Amino acid sequence: MSQIEQVITQLRGLILAGKIKSGERLMEIPIAKDLGVSRTPVRIALGALELEGIVTSDGPKRGFYVRSFVLEDMFQAIELRGALEGIAARKLAERSAPIEIVNELKTCIAECEELLSIGVTTAERQQNWMRCNERFHAALISAPENTILSETIERLSNMPLVSPKAIPLIAGATEDQQLRLKRAHEDHQDIFEAIINRNGLRVEMLMREHASRNIKNKRANFWKMKSQANWNDLPGLNLVVPSD
Repeated sequence: MSQIEQVITQLRGLILAGKIKSGERLMEIPIAKDLGVSRTPVRIALGALELEGIVTSDGPKRGFYVRSFVLEDMFQAIELRGALEGIAARKLAERSAPIEIVNELKTCIAECEELLSIGVTTAERQQNWMRCNERFHAALISAPENTILSETIERLSNMPLVSPKAIPLIAGATEDQQLRLKRAHEDHQDIFEAIINRNGLRVEMLMREHASRNIKNKRANFWKMKSQANWNDLPGLNLVVPSD
């Protein structure tokens, strides 16, 4: 990555990890000093993060602040991500998915199947589950003709709770959590089958339903996510406030 891209990634990571709090003013000089760069890449990075919606400003030369997010807005973003992934998956099915994408989807399903069989109960297994889930969703939009879709989805996924990595999991999984993971896994199996069978309309609807379940789960578990330390590492959770 270029220096500017590195600064954007570092700043975004600090904000989503809660190292820089919602409402906190972002001062160019201290940030540049902490990151070991000049003010110019910091200034450019802040502008880029403003376009992503993670930071906001009071106008020219008034400075940048970390913004907060209303929970229902995040749910709209998840719904939009699901709709866009559905379009990408439909195109993948209708054009006959390339073998490398088919193999990646199949591998992700097999790995999650194995994790479910032994129980997604430890921190290591949960991290493996999240990485596997992220890879599955990335494969769906990885076809070269989906460049615009994938770029738009990537921007959405930088918002709190929207990324495929943002799965609320807690060690020593409860029966409810295991059931949620099993249902998500079944969704992935159905999505894969629809792609193999070249059923574009079905796979698009399945992706929308998958996003709807994601929203339902996060709505039901929001206060648990906010109150339990185990879930405080969800990207951007600290920036999200309940809806009025």
